[in-house]
Amino acid sequence: MSAITSTAKIINQINAFSRGLSTATDVAIGAADLITKVDRGFFRGAAVVSRSCLFITTAVDIITQLAGVSVNASRNIKGVELLVRVLDFPVNLLSNVENLHVEKTAASIIRFLEKGLVGPLLGIVRTGCELSARTEICYLKDYEKDPTAQRPIYDYDENGDRVIVGYRPIDPEECKKLINDYENASAGVGTVESITEWGMVEFVYKKIAARIILGRDFRPNHPGNPPVIEAPMQVDEDVVPQNPQQEVDDVKLKDLLDFKKYRTIPEELEDDEVFKRYRCPITQAPIRFPVAERTEGSPILYERDAIAQYLVNSHTSPMTRQPLSMEDLIQCPMIQNVIDARLEFHSAQILNYLRTQLDQNLQHEACVEAEQNDLERDLD
Repeated sequence: MSAITSTAKIINQINAFSRGLSTATDVAIGAADLITKVDRGFFRGAAVVSRSCLFITTAVDIITQLAGVSVNASRNIKGVELLVRVLDFPVNLLSNVENLHVEKTAASIIRFLEKGLVGPLLGIVRTGCELSARTEICYLKDYEKDPTAQRPIYDYDENGDRVIVGYRPIDPEECKKLINDYENASAGVGTVESITEWGMVEFVYKKIAARIILGRDFRPNHPGNPPVIEAPMQVDEDVVPQNPQQEVDDVKLKDLLDFKKYRTIPEELEDDEVFKRYRCPITQAPIRFPVAERTEGSPILYERDAIAQYLVNSHTSPMTRQPLSMEDLIQCPMIQNVIDARLEFHSAQILNYLRTQLDQNLQHEACVEAEQNDLERDLD
């Protein structure tokens, strides 16, 4: 039993460091989003504050454990952490609900369940186990000091409040067994919690879901994929010349940056707020040509080529498992117009940027040439 307890303690310590690092990462990302105005939802901001408090309590707990503070102080710190986790749960949940409204994909739903619901609940359970274990350690310490020491007996009154109804002698063997049970439970729950805190389920899903569903890899330029026109964001020198004296082939440049010709959304544009709203549950990528499946609730959007490929080998919906064929899918002209308009916007922005850069190069070269001419005249 002692070996199991020792292993559980090691696992708990590793999990504590992992959770602390994960929480710090969440706080840093959330704060960066708020500062850069990427995401300023109310609950997002509140979540950053609550997660910051959670990180502080976790860090204090780790430090006090390493410093070897008294058992009573350690128990009190764990009690504060439990309170913070309980308060953090609804805020974190609502923050993830806000994110879910922005990005309604299978991966975002997994992220919501993982980081917004399951992870925080496991954190509360795990912290409760650790608090109970430390409480039993306190009783055991009291017994070692005074074998006649007693522990309270709790019950619930008519109002549902937990009250002390009496006292009984401390049983050291009972305390040791409970400590062992609580630490083992904490180790198991904490391991699962750490996995959810890091979003590993979502990560694995996003990596293999498309391959499992379609039997193919949707990474760009993968050998198993049909040829797809990629959006080259680094323009060749023959299009935007390094030599400012060379004229720009405007027609060729416009053709190159006409993103509406591409069969996929350029990878560099996938984080665009508009494209993030429309993600295919099969490819987990922004949708270029949307079609929709009718459901009792909101329609499910798919990438046209992806769902067509899927329905070659299946006659049911990949999401609802209901019978589905290409004839059942409906076109989405309004969403298609939104996507096309956004692609045109980015094409124009990049084209203007490249033209501006070229103009600046031309001006710089002209200034340098003028300075050289002035210098030559002065020397003459």
